[in-house]
Amino acid sequence: MVAAILFSLLFIMVTAAVLIFVLRIFYPSLSAQQVDLSEPLFSTEDSSSACAEEGLQASISRRAIVMCSPERILDGRRFKYTGARDCTMFDNIYGEEYGCSYGCLGFGTCTFSCPRNAIEISDGTAVITRICNGCGLCVEACPKHLIKLVPADIKECAQCAVPQGETAPCSECHKTRETPFPDQRHFQFWENFYKILTGK
Repeated sequence: MVAAILFSLLFIMVTAAVLIFVLRIFYPSLSAQQVDLSEPLFSTEDSSSACAEEGLQASISRRAIVMCSPERILDGRRFKYTGARDCTMFDNIYGEEYGCSYGCLGFGTCTFSCPRNAIEISDGTAVITRICNGCGLCVEACPKHLIKLVPADIKECAQCAVPQGETAPCSECHKTRETPFPDQRHFQFWENFYKILTGK
């Protein structure tokens, strides 16, 4: 009984402390900063400086894109692979798990090549997020050569590596769509949280 009362008091105190922090400190400081969410996360100077330290050549005029859509629906699964999750090894031994030999394997080998962690795996497909700075290190990491550098202001393209004149058992084959550069998942959560607090 006593333990339950003490736990309840502790819970009330922690909740009150969190509310005081959000309402009296966090929210007023965010409002005072007037953050513009449409602006890039890093300035050109910051990006260039960080890349110089890492020995990279960044470009604000280009971004990486995976020529395979995470919205794809594939037919004709050849087998279910349960081995080591390495794109290069799988490509050398099996080629593809489904009928499309041009699709992303989705094991994430390219994610280890990015110094900014700008690559995520979504629905079995590599996706480049908007913190990509165009350094190009991921291009050579893909054994299927699906990652290309494109102009940063590109609006739409066919996220498909199947050559013209050929088809693949994929719902997105040769389809031109708006080019997505999503936020990283954890950043999207805090951006939404900020919008709710500030009403922006």
